[in-house]
Amino acid sequence: MTIPECLGQPRTSPEKGIADRDFPLLESRGISPLEVKQVKMLMVVMLAVFATVALAEISADTVEGYLETMGLQYEREEDEFLVMMEDQEGELWPVMYIGVDPEIEACYLAAFTPAVVPESGQARQDALETIMELNWNSLFSKFEVNPETGEVSLSYVFSTENGVGYEAFEAIMGVLFGTLEETMEVLSAIQ
Repeated sequence: MTIPECLGQPRTSPEKGIADRDFPLLESRGISPLEVKQVKMLMVVMLAVFATVALAEISADTVEGYLETMGLQYEREEDEFLVMMEDQEGELWPVMYIGVDPEIEACYLAAFTPAVVPESGQARQDALETIMELNWNSLFSKFEVNPETGEVSLSYVFSTENGVGYEAFEAIMGVLFGTLEETMEVLSAIQ
């Protein structure tokens, strides 16, 4: 028996929507017709909510709202942000760059690190090997090296064509800052 047969209707049945379908599997398990109807209505509501969320594109204004909600200090210039944090002397320093690119439907986040890859020699090779190992262990983000300056950052890119919810944005910010905290000792040794 295939899944569409189990539902009692072909998957692509244009004449019946979810609310009109029969669900014999639910009914065969002793679930009352009223409960089946409630499940159908819940599915319709969930699909409507997901469809609305899926069509919401992210903008720089959305990112600004997320940063405000998170209570972070930042500087903004059009679709670009520098997230700032205070050092022990109370001076503000940039700790992350965020760029929203509506044209390619992406949001790029790059957290700055203290690491700078040397220009040449064994120290450069050792540093690049260390970064390669860090990347191997980093599931969601990647360490990257600016080829002109040797500066190392930790980045993540969101596809924004279907929007990015606050919870997802906050979670990846947490992943980036958490990964930096976990690897700070290793990163600080790269000079």
